[in-house]
Amino acid sequence: MLAKGTRLPQDDPGRRPRADNALYSAEFRATERLFALLEQVAGRAGRGELAGEVLVQTDFPDHPLYRALVGHDYDRYAETLLAERQNLGLPPFAHLALLAAEAKARTAVTSFLEAASERGRAVIAAHACRCELYPPLPAGLARRAGMERGRCSSRATTGARCKPSSAVAARARATWSGGPLEHRRRPGEPRLNVQGDLHARHA
Repeated sequence: MLAKGTRLPQDDPGRRPRADNALYSAEFRATERLFALLEQVAGRAGRGELAGEVLVQTDFPDHPLYRALVGHDYDRYAETLLAERQNLGLPPFAHLALLAAEAKARTAVTSFLEAASERGRAVIAAHACRCELYPPLPAGLARRAGMERGRCSSRATTGARCKPSSAVAARARATWSGGPLEHRRRPGEPRLNVQGDLHARHA
């Protein structure tokens, strides 16, 4: 509530229970977002007559995130994050693209993503693209609102022959075209979503 701009004059101390959840998240930007959230809460707490205070529940008080947060030192934490992402090959040191599909039947999702993956590898080989195409997987939330969900992702370093942003998405569409993407979706066929230069994992 505080982060959204709500100010409670008689409740100036800010509290963040279970903040460590972000440290275990598969979303590689989770800790960055946690830092931004806590910094925002700290800025809003104490705007009234009472002194501001933020209490964070954690089992890892020596984690670089919390140490930087205490000193309001985002620059130092940003350097730590950039070093981690460079070692892991994550943005901004790589381009990511994701093809997501969902359908009522799991078999429709699986067969489409397998066909798309096969065609994608053929295009990568034909054009000598320095890209990695990962096998199709169920989405993090494999079933939602009665729909089976899956994804196929690719990664290229910033020096590879892949273009960033919307261009990556366009290349992905071209890579996976010529099959199920060639015609209008019929009942029972997967719904598609192509994203380029991902800054967050698909849920």
